[in-house]
Amino acid sequence: MFGFAVDNISLGDFNHDFDDGNEQGMTFTSIVPVGGDIWYLGEPGDAPSPTHAMICQNDQGTYNINMLNYLESPPITMPEAGEIHVDFMLKGFFDDNDTFPEVDFFGWEVSPDGGSTWYYMSNPFDDGSPNYVYSDAPDIWSSMVESYTLDGRLDGHDMYEGTDSIFRIYFQSDGDEPIGTGIMIDDFTVTNIIWPGAGVTDLTAEANNADQSVHLTWTAPEEGGEEGWIQHDNGEYAGSLGLTNGGEWAVATRFTITEMMPYVGGSLTEVTIYPAEVTADYTVTVWSGSNASTLEVEIPLTNPVIEDWNQVTLPDPILIESGMEYWIGYQINQPNASTYPAGYDSGPNVGGLYANLGSWQDLSGDFDYNWLIHGYIAAADGRTFEVTNDRDRPVTGYHIWHCDTFDGTYEVIDTIDPAEEYTHASPIHGANNYYNVTPLWDGADGAMHDPPAFDYVIADDEEEFNHDDGTSEEGYNVGLTHSMAVKFTPDYSRSTGWTLTHARVYVHEYDTGQVIIRAWDDNGGVPGTMLFQFVYPAADLSTGWNTIPIPEANQPDFESGSYYVGIFEMAGLSAIGLDTSGSGYSYTDESGSWVMEASGNVMIRSIALGYSTGIEEELTPDNVLSISNYPNPFNPNTTINLNMPATGKATIQVYNVRGQLVKTLVNDVVESGLTQYNWNGRDNSDKTVTSGIYFYKLITDGQVLTRKMLLLK
Repeated sequence: MFGFAVDNISLGDFNHDFDDGNEQGMTFTSIVPVGGDIWYLGEPGDAPSPTHAMICQNDQGTYNINMLNYLESPPITMPEAGEIHVDFMLKGFFDDNDTFPEVDFFGWEVSPDGGSTWYYMSNPFDDGSPNYVYSDAPDIWSSMVESYTLDGRLDGHDMYEGTDSIFRIYFQSDGDEPIGTGIMIDDFTVTNIIWPGAGVTDLTAEANNADQSVHLTWTAPEEGGEEGWIQHDNGEYAGSLGLTNGGEWAVATRFTITEMMPYVGGSLTEVTIYPAEVTADYTVTVWSGSNASTLEVEIPLTNPVIEDWNQVTLPDPILIESGMEYWIGYQINQPNASTYPAGYDSGPNVGGLYANLGSWQDLSGDFDYNWLIHGYIAAADGRTFEVTNDRDRPVTGYHIWHCDTFDGTYEVIDTIDPAEEYTHASPIHGANNYYNVTPLWDGADGAMHDPPAFDYVIADDEEEFNHDDGTSEEGYNVGLTHSMAVKFTPDYSRSTGWTLTHARVYVHEYDTGQVIIRAWDDNGGVPGTMLFQFVYPAADLSTGWNTIPIPEANQPDFESGSYYVGIFEMAGLSAIGLDTSGSGYSYTDESGSWVMEASGNVMIRSIALGYSTGIEEELTPDNVLSISNYPNPFNPNTTINLNMPATGKATIQVYNVRGQLVKTLVNDVVESGLTQYNWNGRDNSDKTVTSGIYFYKLITDGQVLTRKMLLLK
């Protein structure tokens, strides 16, 4: 039956408002009884997230006939990038013995435009997929997506990303007597999965003490992850290794936190190894954590095929967690001497060749190849990881992180466009500044660099002395039990005395030997009496500039003449930078006596703190520029005392540890003599600041003085 059409409706001379229709006798009728809206928030007793759920059920414990009930969400702002998964928990029971569409059913729809257009969640992109409604419901709480094999995804077509989308669930019944109890829903979720992506590599921080800035450099991460199998080897068997006398040992390929970052949320499901000795026993093993500290799984390899790939499926997939490294390998019981059970490739080595010979050791220094070990990564739903647009995407920028301690809380000080360098113009003076850099993958931070980079920035009353040009043309070693030294002559016109506080050493090529720092006084133009020596651990060094603090008890004072800072060489000393563009300031004792090094200037620098000896003139408080605060530490007020030797323009500003301006206390002409300023722990917006270290800086007449204070609450 076609139905009918109506046109040219006329109300004649009816001249009343429709609001008055009842008074004028207007009525309506419907041939379909109204089903009513019976959705309500109730307590079913077994809600997945107790205690409430949304229930479509009437007072009789069933549902109404001729019903079309909608449960509509408020607008939900969708993520702008990454995977968007939508789901909810469902439970119910209803039945209808008729044939579709004359049956009871429910549906699930979504609108990306505020309710103007609705799409079935089985076909949210209107791309020809089926438009499904559902004529049954699970009788236990179940995932909607899993119960009806839906995708539940709203990403990838630029329809929903960043929109305020609305969802609705409706229950529709026909005129038959209802059979069942209706439906209930709980735990409606919108989940955003962002693959964080790898972090930067080769992060360095180098202080430019000429302007008290810090320059950061790094190498951008590669985009995307690997497909399916992860491995370090080239897949080709080249030979095998074994214990000389036999015994029990283990081998593993170590996958670092950075390497595993693209796979966080996925699972390791299979391992493939290449055994090479028939008399040995093999147990496929996976460890996690630093130095393989946690055993994840052990699976004996039965009937191994020798000199071939053997694949093992893990009984329980291992979830790849953020911030975790994984060691994939196998344990070996080698009963016979001079057999070789562990297969390797032809190299070169990638990331270490690890063997447990009582403890884990990296053998790559002696054997430049890789164990033949592969791991298979699958997504959480069992799909193999592939390089998709979600993970093979460009870096959109970087976060620059800063902290005043190595293991403290790092804060973002800047967000920049894609680059591989950055200059921090306002670091903390007179302290180490610690940095990290994270790439932004669709707005989400990638992995932190391990370790952070740092360098020392001189205080306003310190000076860095150097003779090199900052570029190392080659590495330099003087030989075991000999010393290298660089001569420094402070500018005594700037300060009548200097305290040696730091040595700066440029590492051209890193090695694991300890560093012995020494200083000497001057003896006729060559190093004389040794003033101190101390050991600096090699583990704290990195390639490039390293600022090494001199223990306070060892810090010598100089009021005239020159001094020398250098290194006494022991086994394994890193190659020190050599600037070959000039010479004349470096000395060695390789020949048994001190001689000038003619090939260049050894890249060792010194940092010294200037002070007044009081010899040249008797200074009084009236003609000394000074600034101090009391109390310190304080809560919440401290008084800053400024002594001006002459009337002039002065600025006093308070900065936080990130170098950000907090409060300007004065920026005006200040009379000579003592002036006091109170800081009450509030910023320029009169907001209370947090506890911590702050710096106050005085700028006047071309001079800058910086002091530290501590706010405790």
